[in-house]
Amino acid sequence: MVRFQYTDNLSDISEAISCQQKAVQLTPSEHANMPFQLDSLGMSLGRRFERNGDEDDISESIALRQRAVELTPIDHAEKSKRLTNLGTSFWRRFNHTNNPIDISKAISYHQQAVQLTPNGHILMGMILNNLGISFLSRFERNGDLHDIDQAISFQQRAVQLTPDGDSNMPSWMNNLGTSFLRRFERTGDLSEIEEAISLQQRVVQITPDGHAQLTGWLNNLALSYALRFESTRDIHDVQKAASIYQQSTSTFGPPAYRLTAARKWAQISITHDLPHALKAFGTAIDLMSHEAGMHRTIEQRHTDLGDISQLTTIAASVAFAQGESEKALEWLEQGRCLVWSQLNQLRTPVDTLREHDEKLAQRFLDIFCSITVRRRS
Repeated sequence: MVRFQYTDNLSDISEAISCQQKAVQLTPSEHANMPFQLDSLGMSLGRRFERNGDEDDISESIALRQRAVELTPIDHAEKSKRLTNLGTSFWRRFNHTNNPIDISKAISYHQQAVQLTPNGHILMGMILNNLGISFLSRFERNGDLHDIDQAISFQQRAVQLTPDGDSNMPSWMNNLGTSFLRRFERTGDLSEIEEAISLQQRVVQITPDGHAQLTGWLNNLALSYALRFESTRDIHDVQKAASIYQQSTSTFGPPAYRLTAARKWAQISITHDLPHALKAFGTAIDLMSHEAGMHRTIEQRHTDLGDISQLTTIAASVAFAQGESEKALEWLEQGRCLVWSQLNQLRTPVDTLREHDEKLAQRFLDIFCSITVRRRS
């Protein structure tokens, strides 16, 4: 699980899930540790769902965590934690399905957890943070300012209750900064974006190098500077955003986050005629190559085909415009190789089918080709 947070590699989280499933199978149903085992497995399935979008994973996560809550007595020390964990699983599913029932259930479970948690309890900060995030997500769906006000209120309490040096402090502050950023986008009040940037700067300062989430937090800070530029038109904000995105590409965070940073860095550089645009595109293409080589779902590989073609085409055009024709041709060739690599990965299921039933495989290809021809005509 810990390695997955750094690598974003599906094989790592899948291995963790396999081990936890075996632990559940080996634990007697009435054993005192069963709720813990169920909740832990539900957490891992939720993390994998965030990576691959498989709704079966999040549905199973919810079912396991509901069972964990049911098996936990009302006066048990872990009751409030398991309630908020269940709320988090509903929140994750809401972010995928946008079903208002899911976010209402998430808020309800988090509120129950708050009610069961005594003042001064070590878990109160986490539970308040989770409740705030759920209100933020509902605000992003319905635009009700009351929800974003609630989000900020609960998240501020979470930060206030968390002592300096606590490992959760960067996360809580980052989430609060995001809520201020969202309220700025709605109200246009510059004091909101100033507060967001202040919090996000503090998050980066107190986060050690090598932390798995530093990449995402740097990206958030860069985004805030870019958005402030839209209001202030101060070129220093754009320059700062580009610099932070560049810094983000050199961290040890998930490759997908670093790739996002590189693409944003490149986009800002060419839009505002900043230096190092070619370096930004080169970094993005290298990261794209690394990301494409990792374990990917079929849906992700289909998306990769379009992303690779778009990125390498834009990069090559910028290189040509700057007189770097050899670099442009190199990137186009690299993009072509990546596309073919993804196509080969997508062909594998048909090749496997052919080994078992050649006629059925050929029939599938004939139908696929006929559909493709009709779409082009």
